[in-house]
Amino acid sequence: MPIANANVGDSSVKGHVILAGQSASEGVNITIINVDTGNKLNVTTNANGNYTLTGLKPGNYSIQIGESARLSDVFNIQVGQSKVMDLDDSATSTSDENIEVISIVGNTNNFDVTSEVGTSVSAMQIQRLPQINRNFLAFADQAPGVNLSVSQADGSIKVSSGAQTASAVNVFIDGIGQKDYVLKSGISGQDSSRGNPFPQTAIGEYRIISSNYKAEFEQVSSAAIVAVTKSGTNELKGGVFYDFTDSGLREKTPIEETNGEKADSQQEQFGFWLAGPLIKDTLHYFATYERKQNDDLREVRVNRQDLVDNYPQFLQDAIAQNVGATTAKFEEDLFFAKLDWNINDDQNLSASVKYRDEVEVTGIGGENTAEYGTDKENDDLRLTVNHQYWGDSWSNNIALTYEDAVWSPHARTSGFGAKYYIGTDDQISGGIINLGAGPDFQEKGQKGWSIKNDLTFTDIIWNGEHTVKMGFNYKTIELTAIEKNPANPQVYYVLDATNISADDSTTIMTAVPYKVEYGQALGTIGNGAAVSKNKQFGLYIQDDWAVNDRLELNLGLRLSYEDSPLYTDYQTPEDVVNAVTNWPNIENTDYQISDYISTGNERSGNDVQWEPRLGFSYLLTEDATHLLFGGYGRSYDRNRFDNLQLETTKGTFPKRTVNFSGDHLQPCNAPCIPFTEAYLTTLDQPTATGSREVFMLNNNLKQPYADQYSIGVRSTYQDFSTEFGFTRVETRDGFMYQIGNRRTDGTFFAPDTTWGVPWGDNIPSDDLSNLLLGNNGLESDRDSVHVKLTKAHDQGSNWGGALTYTYTDATENRQFGEIFALDYPNIDGFGTNASAGISDHVLVASLTYDLPWQIKMATKLTLKSAAPFYGTDCRAGWSDCSYSIGYQDEKNVLIGDWAYRQVDLSLSKDFNMGVGAMYVRLDVLNLLNTKNYGVSDTWFGGAGEELPASNGAHNGQLAGPTRTLKLSVGYNF
Repeated sequence: MPIANANVGDSSVKGHVILAGQSASEGVNITIINVDTGNKLNVTTNANGNYTLTGLKPGNYSIQIGESARLSDVFNIQVGQSKVMDLDDSATSTSDENIEVISIVGNTNNFDVTSEVGTSVSAMQIQRLPQINRNFLAFADQAPGVNLSVSQADGSIKVSSGAQTASAVNVFIDGIGQKDYVLKSGISGQDSSRGNPFPQTAIGEYRIISSNYKAEFEQVSSAAIVAVTKSGTNELKGGVFYDFTDSGLREKTPIEETNGEKADSQQEQFGFWLAGPLIKDTLHYFATYERKQNDDLREVRVNRQDLVDNYPQFLQDAIAQNVGATTAKFEEDLFFAKLDWNINDDQNLSASVKYRDEVEVTGIGGENTAEYGTDKENDDLRLTVNHQYWGDSWSNNIALTYEDAVWSPHARTSGFGAKYYIGTDDQISGGIINLGAGPDFQEKGQKGWSIKNDLTFTDIIWNGEHTVKMGFNYKTIELTAIEKNPANPQVYYVLDATNISADDSTTIMTAVPYKVEYGQALGTIGNGAAVSKNKQFGLYIQDDWAVNDRLELNLGLRLSYEDSPLYTDYQTPEDVVNAVTNWPNIENTDYQISDYISTGNERSGNDVQWEPRLGFSYLLTEDATHLLFGGYGRSYDRNRFDNLQLETTKGTFPKRTVNFSGDHLQPCNAPCIPFTEAYLTTLDQPTATGSREVFMLNNNLKQPYADQYSIGVRSTYQDFSTEFGFTRVETRDGFMYQIGNRRTDGTFFAPDTTWGVPWGDNIPSDDLSNLLLGNNGLESDRDSVHVKLTKAHDQGSNWGGALTYTYTDATENRQFGEIFALDYPNIDGFGTNASAGISDHVLVASLTYDLPWQIKMATKLTLKSAAPFYGTDCRAGWSDCSYSIGYQDEKNVLIGDWAYRQVDLSLSKDFNMGVGAMYVRLDVLNLLNTKNYGVSDTWFGGAGEELPASNGAHNGQLAGPTRTLKLSVGYNF
C-alpha cells in the first residue's frame, strides 16, 4: 500500500485489516488517536480492506477499528516515518492491564519502509546526547554522508552533505523551509553566528534525509533536515534550565600551553518552556524562551613585539592601551510559541511564531583592536499559519508564512582606521596593529510571504493502490544586500625597520603614510545597495504506487521557477560597456564579452527546472523484516543572492585608493601626491587611482543542481535495525567568478608560463580595474558506501544506540567552498581533484544508557580519517605553479589512529520534588582531550625546493575543542 504525507515531515501508517478472520470490507472506520492530546483522525478501508493514515505528527498513538471499544497497544511514530501495521480484530492479544486489545501484525518498532536514505534523531537523543551549545543540529552527522563542522573561531555550526557546501542544505520546520537565499549557511540567520537557529526545547525530533527525498521537497540539493516542533498536550507541563561553562572548565589549547596563559571565557544559557491545554482535547499551547550569552575572550597581539621600543611614542602608547585580553560579547534571545486547535475530527488549525535576536562583537583579536572590530546584529522573525483537513480518502494542507531576516555587521566606531605595517628593504613584511575605525558595513536580508498547499488522495485503485499527492507553492521575497566596504577610510602606514639591529632600542622609526583606501558611492548609478523582489513558483505531483503487497514505486516530478529582477533587469553601466567593448586585449580571447553585457532585455528568468524524483522499495520477506530500496532524483538549489549582487554593489560603491609620495619602500603609481593632514579629515580630492572592480554576470546563468542515486538494504530484528547502502551524488552548474583580464595579445599566461594572473592588464579606463565574470561551471562527484545500525531506547529497555560508518570517494573541479576561480583562464585548468575537507572514512556512534541510581548516561563518538587540503606548489618554477593535494596525516584508519577522534559524555540525574523533578547534569566534550589539529601550512614549496617539512603542519590550530565541561541544572514538571 502507498504512503504519502500531508506535509513535509508528517508521518503515515498503512496496513491491512482483518475482521473475524477475513479481510475487512470497504468502508470500515479506522480511527487513530494521539494518546497525549486526544486528537483523533478517521479514515475508512478501501475495497481491498486496506487503510492509509497520513498527515500524522510524531507522537504516541493507538488505533481503533469501527465502533469497538478495544484499542491497539500504544506505539510511537517518528518524524517523516512510514509504518506498515496490519490490524487483526480477531486476535487475542492482551495489554499490561489484562485488557483485550487489537493485535498489530508486523513491526511496531521504528523500522522504516521508505526509499529515503536518512536518519531520525529522537527527542531522547536531543535531550540526552552531550553538547555545549544547545543547537539541535549538533547530531545531524549521524546520517550517512552528512558532515558537521563547528568553527573554533566563532562557534558556528554548519551542516553539509554530498560534497556540497552548507548553502545546499535546507531545514524544514513543521513543513516550512528555513532557506537562506542571501548568505552561505543554508539556514537563515546561521551564517558566522555563535547562536542557535531554533530553541532546542521547542524541537520534538527531526530527520536528516541525505538522498532520495520526494517531490514535495524544495530548494535543496544536499541534505534535507525535517524537524517537528513540540505541541501542548492535555497535561500541564513546563520547565526551566540553566547551563554554565567557562575557561576554568576546559583544558588549554596548544597555543595557550605555549603562551603559558589561558584566555578567559564564559557561556551561560538559560530559559523556560510551558505547555498544556486551553481546552482539553481541543486547544493546546506551547511556548519557550531561551537566552544565550557569551563572554569570549579575544587576545589583541602586536606583531614584531621585539621592535616596540623603536616605535614612535604615540604608537607605543596606543599599543599599551589596546594590547591584551578583550571580551567579544554575544547575546541571543530565542522565542517560539504555537497554538494547536483541533477544530473537530476532520480538521486542525495551528499558528506559530519564532523570533531570534542576536547582537555580538566580531573581528577583534590578533592585530585588530577592540575599537577596530565589528558590531553585528542578526534578527530572524517567522510566522506560520497551517490548516489541515481530512476527508474519507483525501486530505489537504494549506500554509501561509511570513519571514523577515536581517544580518547586519558594521564597524564599532566611525572615523578613520589606521593600519600600521613593518617594512624591510623594499617589502612590506607584516602588519603591526590596526587602530581606529574598522572598514565593515553590510546589511543583508530577506523579507516576504508565501502560500503552500498540499492535496493528497489515498484511495486510488488501478493495477495496485496509489496515494497521489500534489501541491504548489508561491513565495514573494525581497532580497537585500548593502555593502559599503570600506565604510570608514583606512590609512596605511609603514615603519622602516631595515637598519634596526637586534640590540638597537634607541632609534625611533617614523610612521610614514603611503596610501589611504575609502569607499565612494557613485550617485549616478547607485550607492552600494542591491534590492530584488523575487518571485518563486513550485508545482509537484507524487504518486506512491503499491504495485502489490511488497513492491512500492515512488514516482514524483517537481517543477520550479524563480524570477529575480536584480539579474534579469540589470543594465550594465554605460562607461563599463564603452570600456570593455573597446578593449583590444579581449577581442580574440576565449570568451565573448557580449555574453555579459545587459541592457535589461538580454536576460530572461531561469528556465523551468524539471526535477524527477523516482524511488522504489521492495519487501524481501513476507514478515516485512527486509527491505530493498533505491532511487534517483534531480534537485535544484539556488544561485546565492550574495554572489549575484556583487554585479550591482561592487560597481556602485567602489574602493578608492589614494597613493602618497615620500615612502621609499612603496614608490607609488601616478597620480602620486604628497600626504597632508587634510586627508585625515576629507577625501574629496580627485586623486583616486583606477580601482573600481567590475563584476559582470553571464546573460544565461543556470541554477545549480544535483543528481542523486541510491540503492540499499534495510533490515530489522527485534529492536535492532540495520542498513547497507550506496549513494552517488553528481553536482553541476555551480556558480563561480573567473578573471576576465587578458594580456595585450588576448592570452592569459605570459609566454612559456603556466602560472600568473594578468592582474596588471586591467580594463583601459581611468576609473576601472579588474574584470570578473560570473559563470556556471563548478562540479563535484561523490560516491559513498554506508553501514548503519540503530536500536531505539524504548520503554522496557535501558539503552539505545546508533552507529553510522560512511566511506566516501569525492572529487571536485575547484576547492571546496570556493567560488573564485581566478588562477586559470577557465575552470578546466584546475583539473579534477579529491574534495578538500571531505574525509574518506567517517564513523559516528551514539549511546544512551540508564545507569543504576537513576543516572542517565549518553555518549557520542566521532572518528574521521585525514581530509585532503589544497595548497600552492611552485617547486617546478615560479612561472609553473599549480595546486596540489596534501593530507595532514596519513593514518591507518581501520586499525590504528584516526586523524580526528572525539568522545563526548553526558551524565544527569533527576531528583523527585513531589511536584515535578529537579535535575543536575554534566556534559563533557572531548573526554580524552585529544588534540584534533587543523591544517595551517598549505605551502608546497618554491622553485627548486623540496617539499617543506612544515607542509600540512597545524601551527597549534585545532579543528575541535579541548576537553570542555558544561554544568546544568533544571526543573521540569
